[in-house]
Parts: sequence; C-alpha cells; structure tokens
Amino acid sequence: MVAQTISFPKGLIGFKENKMFDLIWDQKRAPFHLLKAKDGALSFIILPINEFAPEYQLVPTKEEELLLSVEESDELEYFAIVTIPQDPSLMSANLQGPVLINLSKKMGFQAIRPDEELRYPILEGYTRLMQECQQC
Repeated sequence: MVAQTISFPKGLIGFKENKMFDLIWDQKRAPFHLLKAKDGALSFIILPINEFAPEYQLVPTKEEELLLSVEESDELEYFAIVTIPQDPSLMSANLQGPVLINLSKKMGFQAIRPDEELRYPILEGYTRLMQECQQC
C-alpha cells in the first residue's frame, strides 16, 4: 500500500473544512484509490478517469493551474469520485466534479465541469474501452 498526503487548499465540494487528505493506493484494490481525510472522518473512492473514459478531455483552467502550482514538468492526474450502490454493476463516476491532483506538488483541487455527466456509468465505459481494444 502506498499513501501520499495531498493538500486541498479549498477542500472538496461540500467539505470545505477538510484540507488534508491521504491518497491511498493498494494493488489489491486497483484501479481504485482511496482519498481519506487526515482526521479519518471522511473518505472517498476515486478512480483515474483515463481508466474508464479515455475520451474525456479535461483541460485545467489557468486559475486551476495557478492554484495547483502547475509547472511544465509536474504530473497532473485526473480522478473521479465513485459511487457504488447496492448493485455494484451500477457504479458511477462523477465527471462534473473531477479531482485534479498535482502529484509533484502534492496539491489537489476539485473542479466543476457542469457540462459533464454527474453519473457516468463506469462499467459501460470499460466495456466500450475493451471493444475498442479488440478492434486494434
């Protein structure tokens, strides 16, 4: 298991008071990650967006780049918060509120993209991806 502490200067949407999170990656849970507040009271399952929606194009705004102290050599990762209902085949990803993380600087920000899907069906995305790979 690998964990990095990530600072979210503006918190997350609906949780502005939480500014420090551990980004936890465990091979046994791949490709899912856990974003857990340092106080332990709050956590989210997140997934790299390129894992299930390669067509999703996220271009950070200048304000977002400034907030994340982005430099040319920095490594930006884009995650979606995952909702897993009682029927896991219906799990979805929130593409309206992607989580941008500058891994180099250990800083994060939850963006707002109102034109994107709130509940993107993850398994449909994986199925589409697999079909495209078979055609290669």
